[in-house]
Amino acid sequence: MTTIPQLAATLAAVLTEEADRAGRQTGFVQRSDAKLTGGVFVQTLVFGLGADPQASLSALTQTSAALGVTISPEALHQRFDRTAATCLEHVLGAAIGEVLCADPLSLPILDRFAEVVVQDSTTIALPEALAAVWTGCGNGTPDAGNAALKLQVALDLRTGACAADPARWPRVGCSRHPASRSAAGRGPAGGFGLF
Repeated sequence: MTTIPQLAATLAAVLTEEADRAGRQTGFVQRSDAKLTGGVFVQTLVFGLGADPQASLSALTQTSAALGVTISPEALHQRFDRTAATCLEHVLGAAIGEVLCADPLSLPILDRFAEVVVQDSTTIALPEALAAVWTGCGNGTPDAGNAALKLQVALDLRTGACAADPARWPRVGCSRHPASRSAAGRGPAGGFGLF
């Protein structure tokens, strides 16, 4: 069982070390002396939007100032691009991989199987500006649902291991999209059991 101090330490590592690494790997951070590191950017969004989901750019820059980095609202706005989205995707994957796990079940009936996987997913609507990165299904209207993220998590009951690889998440928000369905004879799309 994970304790609160263990969870806090894990999240601290994800929001600092992993976020900094993701910032460098994705090209979000291009200079070694950049003040707005991947960690500061991710923490600004997590803490700022966690406190107020409708936070303005000015409010978010106050959060970054509390983290020790002064940036104008305009400069922060300019940083919201494809590399920022990719950086956030990497950090989300790292967070899910570190935080989501469970104690394995010790049931004799499960010993017959190599894996016993429980899977779930949800779709989150995103701002229209992210439609090029996270394509939704639009629901037939040009101004609704064009950007969405389908989060999927699979938990192996035998080991307690969690699989949540953002690189394998479909870039679609609905099951009508061909990428969400199994190709004939090839099994589940992306290995996540989408049919």
